[in-house]
Amino acid sequence: MPDVRRAGPSHGRRAARIGGSRRQEWPQRDVSWLTRRGTLYQFIRIWAYFAPMDEHRAVPRNRVLRAGTIEFGGGAINCMARNLSVSGAALDVASPVGIPEHFTLVFPGGGLRMPCHVVWRKEKRIGVAFD
Repeated sequence: MPDVRRAGPSHGRRAARIGGSRRQEWPQRDVSWLTRRGTLYQFIRIWAYFAPMDEHRAVPRNRVLRAGTIEFGGGAINCMARNLSVSGAALDVASPVGIPEHFTLVFPGGGLRMPCHVVWRKEKRIGVAFD
């Protein structure tokens, strides 16, 4: 009967020495996907997207979830503040279409009314700076 002994921790694989002289070699990892054209570039782009970004604002914003209202000349639109600072905010809206460049942001809970203007617009979010 052959001499069968364990060759250290198996980590889910069964490693054994037969006859006491042979040693099992672990397979090399295939990293050729890193050297294919464009793949390394795609990997770096994905990594950069998820890597933490540096804060470029003069005043850092605080994450909040606060209901508010955008009031202007003839109407009002409900919104949700996602982040807030002393200089501006990011607001979630149903649609940025129809929101004027200058308006008053109202938070009904504290009676806070702040005049502001739009700095940027995205699909369902706008960035504002307080006047």
